[in-house]
Order: sequence, then C-alpha cells, then structure tokens
Amino acid sequence: MLSLKDMVGSPIAAQDGTAGKVKDVIFDSATWRIVGFVAEDGSWFHRQQILVSPAILAPSNWPNHALISSTTKVETWRTRASEDAPTRGETAEFRSFRRLRGQRVLASSSELGRLQDLMVDPENWRVRFLMIKVRSFGGYKLMICANRTLVESPGKGCVRLGDPIPAG
Repeated sequence: MLSLKDMVGSPIAAQDGTAGKVKDVIFDSATWRIVGFVAEDGSWFHRQQILVSPAILAPSNWPNHALISSTTKVETWRTRASEDAPTRGETAEFRSFRRLRGQRVLASSSELGRLQDLMVDPENWRVRFLMIKVRSFGGYKLMICANRTLVESPGKGCVRLGDPIPAG
C-alpha cells in the first residue's frame, strides 16, 4: 500500500529525466479509483500543470519516493488521463486529495475524526483505506476500508461515508 500523502511532492521520473512533481491526486469517490496525478513543472514564471494518467506510472522506485513513467518527458506531458474519464451515461464523483485532506469525516450522524491520508493499491491504483485521525489521547489513527462512497457536505468542511460500493 502506498500513501497519497507521501506521493504529493514526489517527482515523476520519465525515461529521459524528471517530468515534474505530483501536486495533487484526483480520484473518483464513487469507485475509489485514481483517475490522475496533477503534475507541475516549470519555473515560478512559467509553471504548467497537467493530469497524468496512472496507466503510464509505476511506483517501482518507491523507496526513493519517485513515480516512474514508462514514457519520455514529452510523451508524459502529452498523455492525458482521458482513458480514465467516464463515458457517456456514467457518473463520476472526482475529488481532490489535497482539498479533502484534513476535513472531518462523518459516519451516519457522528464524527469519526479528520481525514489524514488515503492508502492506495499500486497494482490497480484504487484507494483501499482511509486514515482518519481520531480525537483521543496521543492522536490515535483509525484505518477504515474504502468500501463506501464519499459524499461532500457543501459549506460544512466535512465529508461523510455514503452508500456501499457494489462489488466488481
């Protein structure tokens, strides 16, 4: 399992050099599948961002905290996350990890704690566990299986666990 919190800020290593750094991770909260990594490259004057498909990335160098691209820098930047986009008739609930991190997590009507991290299976780029910091002595962390949808409560700064995700 890989930590999304650790992935943010990590370089994307292409075959011919670094293709940028991960600034955010976008996932579909209805299926818990990563749909893209927001990569950023360039100087402060000419900074660019693009959504890189997880299909061309592998965490094979994870001890060095780098995502490895199977393409060159230019090919990585030309590759869009379009193959992961929903087709007509499908719905998707895309969420930004950076935006959700730190928000309160509710189950039914009670607060579980604050979202600290999401743990991802690198084989299929699916979120498997939520790491939630529970208010208690010593900052205890709770791990919850990602088997329910995630629903935002607009204006309340929180998300709640929704309906079970169908198997398959």
